Amino acid sequence: MSLAPHATPPGGDTPGSRPFSPETIARFWSQVDRETGPVQPTLGRCWPYSGHRDGDGYGIFGGKRAHRIACAIAHGAPPFAGAEAAHACDYRPCCNGAHLSWKTHADNVGEQFQRGRHRNFTKYGKPYTCGTCGGKGHNARTCGAREARS
Repeated sequence: MSLAPHATPPGGDTPGSRPFSPETIARFWSQVDRETGPVQPTLGRCWPYSGHRDGDGYGIFGGKRAHRIACAIAHGAPPFAGAEAAHACDYRPCCNGAHLSWKTHADNVGEQFQRGRHRNFTKYGKPYTCGTCGGKGHNARTCGAREARS
């Protein structure tokens, strides 16, 4: 796995997309801090994206989440439609290709639950469900938040 700034990945951010240009890759890596990120005990150092971050804490580069770009550079284009770039480190800004892999949504969420990192409670400490629907049939987050306020 080559993470050199000049490496051209076999694909872009989505299946069938064009590879990133060497200039784009160099510009991307110039905004990744490989020296001072947190160190994960079993994984090593995280490489946080130092550019713009969205409200969820993910880096944004060229309108795309930075960890997806890092995963594409490290591992190639997503192998299937809907593939998610999953963090083994649970650190959203991390762009270390060794911490990233392509997963299905179900596998990604399953791993989050196993590690106790899934956001399944409202800020009020109540689960994202309600007595009426059990979180089915509509947006459970909105439903749970509405119930927590009542």
